Amino acid sequence: PPFAVIADEPLDQLMRASPLLFMPMLAPLNLDALVVCWGLLFFSWGIFLHCGYEHPQIDPHTTSMNTAYHHHLHHVIATPGNALHCGFWFQIWDQLFGSMHKGECICARCSQSKGKREREDWDKLEVPDYSVLVQPEFWLRRGQFKQA
Repeated sequence: PPFAVIADEPLDQLMRASPLLFMPMLAPLNLDALVVCWGLLFFSWGIFLHCGYEHPQIDPHTTSMNTAYHHHLHHVIATPGNALHCGFWFQIWDQLFGSMHKGECICARCSQSKGKREREDWDKLEVPDYSVLVQPEFWLRRGQFKQA
């Protein structure tokens, strides 16, 4: 979900947007270009974090940068009363406040080395048909979400 990138706490959003405030004070910049580049950078990284794809060139065992694996843990393992926060770019705050995952590594690389996440396992999964989401009728119908 691309808009999950902007659904954070206000303080986190302020910290993320602070370069837009301070960079023009340090050097003359085209503000429109700065906002577009910053937006593309954040939305691209945010979509990568949420897409669930662990890129082979980005090590999920890194201790400095958050990856799609760390963000996956943030969504899957966190429960009410047991938050597993996840920084947007870096792990420093997660390390300082003890909110890092300390359990067994379930990243794609480690799982595949244990014989898990094979193609046969993927083929057994029942994948929902999301194609209805791109049809205008789905979004324009009234009363589609009725209470049980």
